[in-house]
Amino acid sequence: MAFTVRDFDDLIRLLDERPEWRDALRRRVFTDELIELPRVTRELADAQIQIRRDLDVLAQRLDQLTQRVDQLAQRLDQLTQRVDQLAQKLDELIEAQLRSEQRLQRLEGDTAWLKGMMLEIRYAERPYVYFKDLIRRARALEGDELHDLLERIGLTDQELRDVVESDVVAVGRMRESDAEAYLVAEVSWGIGPDDVERAARRAALLSRSGRRVIPVVAGDWITPQALDAAAERRVWYVLGGCAIEPK
Repeated sequence: MAFTVRDFDDLIRLLDERPEWRDALRRRVFTDELIELPRVTRELADAQIQIRRDLDVLAQRLDQLTQRVDQLAQRLDQLTQRVDQLAQKLDELIEAQLRSEQRLQRLEGDTAWLKGMMLEIRYAERPYVYFKDLIRRARALEGDELHDLLERIGLTDQELRDVVESDVVAVGRMRESDAEAYLVAEVSWGIGPDDVERAARRAALLSRSGRRVIPVVAGDWITPQALDAAAERRVWYVLGGCAIEPK
């Protein structure tokens, strides 16, 4: 029996009247995949919509992150400039400190030189006070008297000039024997090894006269190296007017 148009129209009418038949017919005619296709399509559409929403959120967060990175980069530039300014300021302070230290060193050097000069003048003017523990009634030799003594020894011009440049050359009497004795002293605010060496060398030149000569260094303080040199060269040292025998 052939399926006519009338039969088809009747089928359509029946399907309209009985919707549950449409589902049954659909399950008969279509595969499960085709039947599920509308649902899958809706789910895909919903998923696509959600993906778009998520992408919008991510894009918004990315914009916020980009703005934050730009802010941090700007802040970093400001900090870098500040660090550069501080580094420049530090360099200026260091340079100023170095200049201050140099000026202070020069001032300390000048002060020490002035103190040494004042000390030298006091020892030269009052040897009987400062060298009383070494010789009695000490008096300084100056001018012609010192040159006459040195010329009689037969020193070279350089040796004579070396002894004449001594800070103090004095003559007096030994405390124990009352014999005449000479004293050659180097006076410095701070006594160093060079002072000891000069005193020992100049006293040795003057001792060529056959007289007793005592090498002495005098000052306010003495370095450990100068103490060792004084002990080695047998040079007395006077600190604050008190004579100390080398040991």
